[in-house]
Amino acid sequence: MATKEHRRFLEFADAVRRKRYVGLCFGAPGVGKTEPARAYTKWDQLAPHLAGGRAAGSSSGDESIGDALAARAVLYTPKVHSTPTHLDKEISYLCDRLGWTVELMLQTGRVQNDPLPTVASYGTRTTAGHAELLIVDEADRLKTTTTAPASA
Repeated sequence: MATKEHRRFLEFADAVRRKRYVGLCFGAPGVGKTEPARAYTKWDQLAPHLAGGRAAGSSSGDESIGDALAARAVLYTPKVHSTPTHLDKEISYLCDRLGWTVELMLQTGRVQNDPLPTVASYGTRTTAGHAELLIVDEADRLKTTTTAPASA
């Protein structure tokens, strides 16, 4: 059900994507931030394809993978204790998988059940540009780490 807050989130996400801004939505737990983010990114349809659980182009219920790919958005939920290196790897992986899937869908004559390529088999082709929006859910899990100067 689309609430006023849900519609406002969708408008906000569209503006952030269009203007390439960094946006921040915050509020108490349970007020409805995650569900609009999942809906906007069509994450329930897209995530299994990016994880390699389904072949790109296979049916995924009410919406096709093509509709999910058209969102060109990635939803990322960090683990509680993630290092900056781990965050970078996970986000890069998701954006690359989205890009690979888009590229495969754009290829003419592609067989629906073809598996997604691995990083090694795909070569050095840059595909991260297909991800137009990154939504980080539970961003409060991200903590800035400071290093104390080494004592002499």
